[in-house]
Amino acid sequence: RLSRNLERMEGPRLQGRLAMDGSSYLRFPVLDRQKDQSHYSLFCRVVSTFLMLGLGCVIAMTFSQSLQLTTGFISRASRTGGSIMRGMKGKTSFRDSLRSHKVDIARQAALHDAVESIVEEIQPQTYKELSHTTGPEAMKDIRTVILDQDGVLWRGNRVFPTTLPSLQKFRELGIRVLFVTNNAAKSRNQYVDKWKQVGLEITKDEIVPASFMAAAYLEDIGFEGKVFLIGDEGTRLELEEHGIEIVECEKEDVTMTNDDLANFKLDPEVKAVVLAHDPYFNYKKLAIATQYLRSNPECHFIVTNMDAGDALDNGRFMPGTGGMADAITTITGRVPVNTGKGGNFLLPFLMSKYNVQPSEMMCIGDRLDTDIALGRQANCKTAMPFTGVTSREQLHTTPPEEQPTYVMENLGVLLGLNL
Repeated sequence: RLSRNLERMEGPRLQGRLAMDGSSYLRFPVLDRQKDQSHYSLFCRVVSTFLMLGLGCVIAMTFSQSLQLTTGFISRASRTGGSIMRGMKGKTSFRDSLRSHKVDIARQAALHDAVESIVEEIQPQTYKELSHTTGPEAMKDIRTVILDQDGVLWRGNRVFPTTLPSLQKFRELGIRVLFVTNNAAKSRNQYVDKWKQVGLEITKDEIVPASFMAAAYLEDIGFEGKVFLIGDEGTRLELEEHGIEIVECEKEDVTMTNDDLANFKLDPEVKAVVLAHDPYFNYKKLAIATQYLRSNPECHFIVTNMDAGDALDNGRFMPGTGGMADAITTITGRVPVNTGKGGNFLLPFLMSKYNVQPSEMMCIGDRLDTDIALGRQANCKTAMPFTGVTSREQLHTTPPEEQPTYVMENLGVLLGLNL
């Protein structure tokens, strides 16, 4: 047909083009009709042949795919029918066989959905895993280390084998270490004594526990008045050292009736509620703290940290201060000021008091929401050992913006110690 149409065209010379898909065109050279009649006829037949071959390939591929789908359907139907018929030959009824097959299909669908869910949760990896040979390179140009304690240096009463060698190596390299911990159970003086028992002499100024940070915050805002304290001995000692008078419940007082609460006399000089981790947290402490906060909108609500909990040595998880704070917030609607890691007060305080430069600093800790978050606030390097609460599995599902710069098996790896 193409050949006949071209032959009908008039003119001594012919300029033609053949539209292939409406946008692109196959151009062919100008031909002399009288001299090259056979040439362009042959050309057109070749083009027509190629077009027909292409159309045939498309039809063949479509038929092949349809055949595969049909074969797969027949195969599945055959297996389904076979399993049902086998059930009918035995004692199993047709209905039971059909129900069993539906259960199998449901299980396969659930497994498929679970796999898809896991794949979707896996996040891109932006961190670098260090070995004892690559660790020292990460410490290049670092002058100050913000070092967590629980989960990095020890867990409970068990000191990790890498702790003392690593701290001694820091000193040999001339790197300043600030022990910054969200643990408020001890004061700075108590931590100095604990380190002495571990085998390391440190000064009071090298310790920045959450107990101290609560007192430092009150001092920073020029606080005047008494504090209703829910917390352990360490926070009480730090508040007293800063000249702050404390009101608290006795450990034996664990509850109170509605009449007791209705008739309880609030101390008008209490201007702040300070919450630290308290293993003796109870209903009476909760009830009194909420009365102070609800009765006086100007009463400060301060929490030493918002940690959900911490890992124990046998794999169990102890409740943290964050859960206690949430209980008070639920009742009062008041959101506390977090003076520890994860809050907005600690970093400016460290930079001011210790003259810390983010470009020369590294934050090391086992928690993404506190230790690594502090480093990201400072825009400095961060490192996380797998000796604390965060596992490799959790890290795989952590968004890139919350991941550390480096990860390693333990603190010693960072310093090239192969222990």
